[in-house]
Parts: sequence; C-alpha cells; structure tokens
Amino acid sequence: MNRQFPGRNFHPLVSCALVAHQHVVPVARRGHIPSFQYFSILLESKSKFLSVSVIALWAKDIELLKSFYEKYFGAQAGPKYVNAKKRFFSYFLTFSSGARLELMQMPEIQKSKADPAMQFSGYAHIAFSVGSRDKVDALTLQLARDGFTVFDGPRKTGDGYYESVVSDPEGNRLEITI
Repeated sequence: MNRQFPGRNFHPLVSCALVAHQHVVPVARRGHIPSFQYFSILLESKSKFLSVSVIALWAKDIELLKSFYEKYFGAQAGPKYVNAKKRFFSYFLTFSSGARLELMQMPEIQKSKADPAMQFSGYAHIAFSVGSRDKVDALTLQLARDGFTVFDGPRKTGDGYYESVVSDPEGNRLEITI
C-alpha cells in the first residue's frame, strides 16, 4: 500500500507518479502512461522523490559563461571552487526555479569537435522556461542583437511548444520556451 496514494497498490520499493500541470496522478498499471502534454516522471523510493540535481558543462571560459547565464537567465553564482593541484575550476549557478548548472573548467579538457549548428548524439540542449510567448520573443531578440546565434524560432513546434533555439558563448544549444 502506498502512503502517498492510500488504496492504490504499487511496487513496494519503487512507485511512479506523473506530475501534470501541478497535479500528481498515480500510474494505474505497469507500462501505462497517460497522455499529457507536459509531465515528469518522479520515482519514489521510501517516500523520497528523485530529481535532477545539477546539469554540468565543461567550458573553456567559465567566467564568460557565468556572466552570460547571470545576465540573460538570472542565474545566481555561488563561490568559485578552485582545485589548484588538478587545475580544476567551477561555479554552481542557481536559477529562480531551484535548477542548478555547474560550469567546469580544466585546461586539459578538449573543445568539442561537434559543430553546434548540427545535431549529434549525446547532449542536445538545456531548456529554459521564461513564462510567456512575449518573453521568449524578447529574450531571443536580445540574444540575436547581442551577437548570439539563433538556430531556430521563435516558433510553435509540431508538438505544441513555443520556443527558440539559441547558442551560449561556447556553442552550447539552449532552448527558450514558455
């Protein structure tokens, strides 16, 4: 019996719930996921929900990226971490939602050979929700005016999102959405 959803039976160690438009909906049977436009799957293990804690990016210039994410996305940077012996430097950036991005730098880390204008397997983008169509348009226009690449949009996608895809100063793809 699940404490979160009395009367509903789930696997005793791990249960799933869908979060759709701020409502928690238990999954009725294994393999059945209701169709929602927006949802996240949360795994519950002994009443603790798992979530992504940090997305980390290797960078050639963490000071440049830190300034970019502070200026355009309202990030708050923690103190710079320095490990002189390993020549490793990092910042944890926190956004208003609580999401965190770690910017990491080591001279030995090679720049990606992938062309940012092309898609490739692995990391695709980080999506930032800005709250409205007008804010997507305004931020995309500001980034374009400031010389950053706009790969696509703003536009409504086939799956119903309104978004643009832009580049940060080091070529990492960012999706700006409502």
